[in-house]
Amino acid sequence: MKRTPLYDHHLFFDARMVKFAGFEMPLHYGSIEDEHDAVRTNAGYFDVSHMGEFLIEGEGATELVDHVFSNTLPPVGKATYGFILEFKGGALDDVLVYRFAKDKYCIVCNASNIDKVNQHIGYRILEQGFKGTFLDISDNLGLVAVQGPNAHTILKEVLNDDLDIKRFHFKNLIFHDETIIVSRTGYTGEDGFEIYGPPKTIIKFWEKMAETPAVPCGLGARDTLRFEAGLPLYGEEIISVLTPYSSNLGAFIDESKLDTYGMRIVLEKKEKGTHSFLAGLELQDKGIARSGYGVYIGKERVGEITTGYKLKNYPFAKALAFMRHPFDAIGTEVEVVIRDHRVKAVVIPYPFYQKPKKKKV
Repeated sequence: MKRTPLYDHHLFFDARMVKFAGFEMPLHYGSIEDEHDAVRTNAGYFDVSHMGEFLIEGEGATELVDHVFSNTLPPVGKATYGFILEFKGGALDDVLVYRFAKDKYCIVCNASNIDKVNQHIGYRILEQGFKGTFLDISDNLGLVAVQGPNAHTILKEVLNDDLDIKRFHFKNLIFHDETIIVSRTGYTGEDGFEIYGPPKTIIKFWEKMAETPAVPCGLGARDTLRFEAGLPLYGEEIISVLTPYSSNLGAFIDESKLDTYGMRIVLEKKEKGTHSFLAGLELQDKGIARSGYGVYIGKERVGEITTGYKLKNYPFAKALAFMRHPFDAIGTEVEVVIRDHRVKAVVIPYPFYQKPKKKKV
């Protein structure tokens, strides 16, 4: 079982540690609900050093990344979200691609897929003869995400920089005499930043964050926040047996890239018609719809739950589910089987959370 550079600090903060994607990670430090609220109203910081990072650089790097990435490549100084596709058109993983220079990239993947991404790109290099250097640098980097409406204000003080970074852009900074990368993406529905750096530097950054009003947060709040904001999780809302179109993520497919691995199959399946789509559900009675629970109309199974929670600001539990078309239509009345008991539910729009608009002064 692997540990991130911040493991001892999690123990110091009395975190409840759990096994996740081969790592010992903090689930929460006190209350998932309190950590969730802290990110919505102030700011929270998360250890996400378990994520995978791959450096691709040199002659041929652009051609290689373009071949394995579903979306249009970003310009220098920017990051772009998209997918590494499998041969049959499903998502091997959802990733961020950072472009450091003309022929220098970093692919950030999910911790559970580090080995798969490594092997997949390695095979493409062997088959296609791509040039360039391809390195797994996951163990050389620590990563902390800072999220919330006050994240920008707090980080400006911590990093002594104005952080004039647009969404999905990044910049290099010096922190404790080491170069760090600060990007502005996020996975909670709030304003958010990511800080990449050497493990020892990330430890110093975490210690500095502990002196701020921001709250340390674990995997539990990270999941409830992204769920409320309608953001997908690989293995739940993004799966290998369905194309990204089923997850309503077609905006991250550049359909002009016919030479991208798996792209032609994705487009063929789209042309034939997508039969299942991700939809929001709201239960009409007590109960929580968990991953894998069936969704029915009468005796017919029309969907399957991917994620479900009862969040305190809503009268009933909500869920995300893959629903067969046309049963994904808003207003469709269904039933979710929870421990052999049927609970009525209705299809509703998602995301469930809408960030409050800033008041004009």
